[in-house]
Amino acid sequence: MYNHICTMCHNLTVRGGLVSAFLICQPLLAESSGWSWLNPLPQGNDLNDLHVIDASTIVAVGPVGTVIKTADGGATWSLLDSGSIWELNAVWFTDVQHGWAGSERGMLRTIDGGVTWTQQPGISVNDAVSALQFVDSQTGWAAGGSGKVFQTTDGGDTWFPQNTGLPITVYLERIHFVDAGHGWAFGTDGTVIQTINGGANWEPVAGEMPRHVQFVDVDLWWGLEGGELRVTDDGGQTWTPRTLPAGETDGIPYFKNALEGWFVGTVRIWKTIDGGTTWENQATLGLPDGRALTTLDFRDPDNLWVAGFAGAVYKSTNGGEDWEHQNPAPRVAWQDASFISSTTGWVAGEYGSIYQTTDGGVSWNPQGLPDNFTSGFLSIHFVDAQNGWVVGATGRIYATTDGGETWVRQTSNSTRTLRSVFFLDTQAGWVVGDSGTILHTTDGGEEWSPQTSGVTAGLRAVQFVDSNTGWVVGRSGAVLHTINGGAEWTKPGNAPAGNLNALHFLDAQRGWIVGLGIIYRTTNGGADWTYTVFPLNQFQNLNTDFLSIHFADADHGWVGGADGVLARTVDGGENWELIFNPNQNPFDPPTPRLTELPITSVQFLDANTGWAVGSSGMVLRYGEPPARLPLLGVSLAGEGVFRLSWPQDGRTWRLLSTEDLTTGPWEPVNAEFADESGETWSVELPTEAPAQFFQLVE
Repeated sequence: MYNHICTMCHNLTVRGGLVSAFLICQPLLAESSGWSWLNPLPQGNDLNDLHVIDASTIVAVGPVGTVIKTADGGATWSLLDSGSIWELNAVWFTDVQHGWAGSERGMLRTIDGGVTWTQQPGISVNDAVSALQFVDSQTGWAAGGSGKVFQTTDGGDTWFPQNTGLPITVYLERIHFVDAGHGWAFGTDGTVIQTINGGANWEPVAGEMPRHVQFVDVDLWWGLEGGELRVTDDGGQTWTPRTLPAGETDGIPYFKNALEGWFVGTVRIWKTIDGGTTWENQATLGLPDGRALTTLDFRDPDNLWVAGFAGAVYKSTNGGEDWEHQNPAPRVAWQDASFISSTTGWVAGEYGSIYQTTDGGVSWNPQGLPDNFTSGFLSIHFVDAQNGWVVGATGRIYATTDGGETWVRQTSNSTRTLRSVFFLDTQAGWVVGDSGTILHTTDGGEEWSPQTSGVTAGLRAVQFVDSNTGWVVGRSGAVLHTINGGAEWTKPGNAPAGNLNALHFLDAQRGWIVGLGIIYRTTNGGADWTYTVFPLNQFQNLNTDFLSIHFADADHGWVGGADGVLARTVDGGENWELIFNPNQNPFDPPTPRLTELPITSVQFLDANTGWAVGSSGMVLRYGEPPARLPLLGVSLAGEGVFRLSWPQDGRTWRLLSTEDLTTGPWEPVNAEFADESGETWSVELPTEAPAQFFQLVE
């Protein structure tokens, strides 16, 4: 089970006089894991489907058994425990208590609003369910693998198969009924079948049918095929082309009628009131280019919802005129993290992004660069609270001496991609990268000098234990060792082979190297290496990269990798326990998983406190969650004025605001704070203002 620990008052949004606050609950995995989501909240897996039960209650589902729910219209979100590690493809509720989730291993059912889930009788765990729909409280359909469609006529208590006539090679991806009789199912290889009697008989659809179709009624359909929007008003007999919004080639169309509709593209939501002749941009969503939203629910013409990439959810309460981000947070792919204490750390990744936390990962603030670098960062390293370096594509090296308030570009004299940076102190550092590149500095990066690696393979990681002794690993079995600060690099004769990604040394004798499904260990300075053999029931058919390794002490270590793999040791690497298992045997007890996203970096301060970062803005924390932040309350204080308030708890809080969560900057709110009877601080601000997000920081 997940414990729901609300630790973050996630900012207030003001748009066109509309004021609302978002509180997001942080999920903590079971005691056997000790890991919790810090960013995004409540979680960062993609969302495959979303269902609006009523104006207050919305449920969405995604990979590794992900289920999130709000019962207050999006003000707070909780991560529910589905008990499954499989991909959840579809969700439908007939009321606030009774719901179903289709998965790659059958279908789950809840009768208590999602608190508990059980396997649905009548649908085998060998049947994948990818689509669900009910037309009333009693009658519904499920479709999925092997060309199968199931129906219930008793409110989901029992399900029975219908004869579709399809071969088992067809995977049905979508199903839609406009009433109890008329329905269509869409599958692989262009398969489309239809019924006019509730599924008693299914027949192939004759004639042309776009791959993506939205049915308004029996005759009026909207379709998308090959970047072209089409409409039919005669049940698919004839189709008329319509114009897509400028720059859009793929997305999700949804129409209320022949004239009014929306189109959800990769990063924009558009609206038309003239049947697609013209389109108005309703919102530019705060996601990097190319990151698509995958699901929407416009069941209520005023309350509209879209969801998708990295758990993002957007809501409109006025028919699409304005959109609120329900769980704003950075969602770029992090490649590396550097923590210097339990509260202070940095992450770096794609789009030239660097973010800092000073509260243990509860909130993250962007840090700006002196130029327009937008390629990826691959490694970041801080030696103390002030001094740090970050490296990435095209030979870029940036340094800070003020904790990231300002970053200065350093001259690397290289155009190679730089993949790892390590400093012993504020002066001595090394960088490695593609084509055997090794760079060294003795003055904090004022000057960088090349060192001869003797290899042409891509180098992935570097670490020194003192000013003389260091190690480098990389592609094609590249393992390099130096005992004179890098003046000479040699390859040990019995070094590990394969594509190697990361390393960690506690001292000159004890170290570990990781690569494709393997962990090597030395206890004598690299003279000998042993590798871990994992139990079959833990690493069944495991063929995935370990991308990072870190030891808190001589006994406690962690590795992270692709597909959400995370493993730990408590005996110095003699034995490893798999925590997140991407290859779960269905006949074995389930292994806890939070994500299927690649885990690119793990770092621990001690045996009880650590972090893991990766794709989609993922930040996980091991150990006790960060301290609870005070709740930032919001209320209307009069016409054109709203009030923000928070309790006096003995700590000194600053109120910051920004108009852009992705790029910032966060600025102090310039207003007078009121002391309300020694219990609450408050500030009053005008509602007629640009979109604003607020947060409290110490």
